[in-house]
Amino acid sequence: MSRYRLEFHIVTRASAAVPSKAPAFELHMATGRTQHRVVDGRGHAGDTDLVMHYAVCRDHGRALFGPPPGDIFAPVPRAWLLKAFAGELRWAREHAPAVYQVLNACRSWRYADDSLLCSKSDGAVWARTRAGDPALIDAALRIRREGAAGPLDPRRVDALLAHVEALLAGAT
Repeated sequence: MSRYRLEFHIVTRASAAVPSKAPAFELHMATGRTQHRVVDGRGHAGDTDLVMHYAVCRDHGRALFGPPPGDIFAPVPRAWLLKAFAGELRWAREHAPAVYQVLNACRSWRYADDSLLCSKSDGAVWARTRAGDPALIDAALRIRREGAAGPLDPRRVDALLAHVEALLAGAT
C-alpha cells in the first residue's frame, strides 16, 4: 500500500530525548519499487512525522541492547499526536491510495477515542465494530492482507475520513 518498501530515519539520542513538534534527524531514507528518497537532515527543519514515530517507539519499541525505549524517547503530548494524525489524514487524502486512507483513518480514530497507538490493521479491526460502514473497512483489510482486487468507493472513503477528522478536531 505504501509507495515505499523500507522507510527509516537515523536520529540522535538527543533528538529523541527532547519533545519537539518536528524532531531533528540525521538521515531519512526510503526505498521502493519505483521511488527512492534520501534526505540529509543537516540544515533541515525536522520532520513532523517523527512525532508519531517517536511515540510508537516509546510505547511499543523493544531495545535490542541498552536502555528501554521509554528511557530514550521523550513523552509526546497527546495534543501533538492528535495534530500529527490529522496532518497524516490530510496528506493521505492528497497522495495515498484509498486503502491507506481507510486504514490510517482507523488507526487515527482509535487514538482519538482511547489514546492507544496501534498499527493500521489493528486500528481497522477495532474500528470495524464502531463504524457505520464496516464493509468498507473489511474491504480495505482484505486488500491489504490478500492483495484482493477492487477499488474502494471514494464517497465511502471520504465519509470515513470526514468522520475521523471531526473526531480528531474535537478531541482533547
